[in-house]
Amino acid sequence: MTKSSSELPPLTGKLPRQPQRLPYSVAAFDREASQTTAKASIFRINRDVRFSNNKDPYKTNIGAFMAKGGRKGINAGYYIHIEPGNCFLAGGIYMPSGPMLKAIREEIYHNIDEFREIVNHPGFVKHFGDRIGEDPVKSAPRGFPADFPYVEYLKYRSYTVFKNEADTVYQKPSFMDEVIAVFRAMEPYNRFLNRAVEEVER
Repeated sequence: MTKSSSELPPLTGKLPRQPQRLPYSVAAFDREASQTTAKASIFRINRDVRFSNNKDPYKTNIGAFMAKGGRKGINAGYYIHIEPGNCFLAGGIYMPSGPMLKAIREEIYHNIDEFREIVNHPGFVKHFGDRIGEDPVKSAPRGFPADFPYVEYLKYRSYTVFKNEADTVYQKPSFMDEVIAVFRAMEPYNRFLNRAVEEVER
């Protein structure tokens, strides 16, 4: 059962080093996303080999998604991926439903100054560059003016950000400091997305 914010232990002192404590570290700056547990956030290492020529039983990566509802949640959250040669941190909302995607685009359209301030903030740009989404459509989405000055912000099908990390980052005792720093920079972006979809029927 997922703990409520009132049941989470107080966060004081240095950040915990154990990955299983990551949801509690996230709670220091995003209480909603911390409404999960390590068990509910970590993806299974078993592969589905039923329709694959590769019958290896296990994945070559470990991943966890911290958001309300854990890995099965549909809100914006925080993802950590550990795999030799392909380590990265990510977040946002991947492949939202049609109503959720429309709500996100409308939120950006009507609050463009706020959104631009978030994605152009030096802390955000430091980690994620100018990437704010993926899989864009070719033209302005239906219902939005093609001459909108920032129409490119409205074209994405997924609103996600990524930061690739060298394997050596996760081999250091202080790797959790890097994870938390990146997730903190991502929090305003996630908060904006979650506000956009909070009243969308799921």
